[in-house]
Amino acid sequence: YFEEFRKNGFDLDYIKVMSDRTNGIAIINIDEDGRNNIVVYPGSSRSLTPDLIKDNLETVLSHDIIMTQLEIPVETVEHIARVKTGKNIFIAIVISWRYRGSVPRPFHPCALPAW
Repeated sequence: YFEEFRKNGFDLDYIKVMSDRTNGIAIINIDEDGRNNIVVYPGSSRSLTPDLIKDNLETVLSHDIIMTQLEIPVETVEHIARVKTGKNIFIAIVISWRYRGSVPRPFHPCALPAW
């Protein structure tokens, strides 16, 4: 897949292949009324630790928007959100409204303006 991604302009410089871990998968079931139920196995996404972010912090912070979700460890999301810089950075924490786990205090839902 890497060659196909490169041909289509994807930057693969920061992809880390972990041959001892499996990829994640999501199964999306949609009922007759159009409601969905998503089952996620995060797989290797759970390996994205704060240390990996620290090792690539300059690259992570060079972007205007950082978007993450809880398939990666909560500690990693918290680390990204707590990084202190002089830049204006918008961090979108995407959490399903049906998320059943304990949402860490910094990520409790808040009101956002409509775009």
